[in-house]
Amino acid sequence: MCLGAPLASMEGDIAFTTLLKRMPDLQLIITRESVKWQFKLAAQALPSLPVSF
Repeated sequence: MCLGAPLASMEGDIAFTTLLKRMPDLQLIITRESVKWQFKLAAQALPSLPVSF
């Protein structure tokens, strides 16, 4: 496991919590099931995430 993984996880939590507090009307344009994930080595990524606000 990467030594920076816990810090990255905490940063992600803070970033998304702050984003949703500042933009409470933010919502997905597509269905949750149609979100496309990319899996590379030991990481997951979203190439795009269409939202509206």
